[in-house]
Amino acid sequence: SLVGIVVNTSDNFSQVMSLLHVKNNVNAVMKRSGNAGTISWDGKSPLYLTMTGIPKSDTIARGDTVLTGTYSLSFPPLRMIGRVASIVKDNSSSFYVLQIKTAANFQNLQHVFVVENLQADEQEKLDKDTRKKIDEVKKTK
Repeated sequence: SLVGIVVNTSDNFSQVMSLLHVKNNVNAVMKRSGNAGTISWDGKSPLYLTMTGIPKSDTIARGDTVLTGTYSLSFPPLRMIGRVASIVKDNSSSFYVLQIKTAANFQNLQHVFVVENLQADEQEKLDKDTRKKIDEVKKTK
């Protein structure tokens, strides 16, 4: 399951920003519906993350699986993040606030695997070129 993102490397070491970092936001999807949202940590319990952006029109149940999203250059798509532990209807919006029980036990991590996206440079270039084209179209209107 997902535990964090590599933010710096040397010849023999890497440093990882854990999912349990208040400035870390991760694109995630509900396995059953495919609806996307954002995972973050509120700085409280290392057992739970918060997911926002899932519309109230989605059918959510405790125990539903949350996976990494398909639009990230940093994480392989559709990998386990955790399961829905509680569901709160945000009265100020049309979205849920979900508490997600992490699949990883952050209190007892022993070993992790580092996954490298060997096509990240190509993906980033394509994304940049696409944004440039969109900006050019907007300027001609």
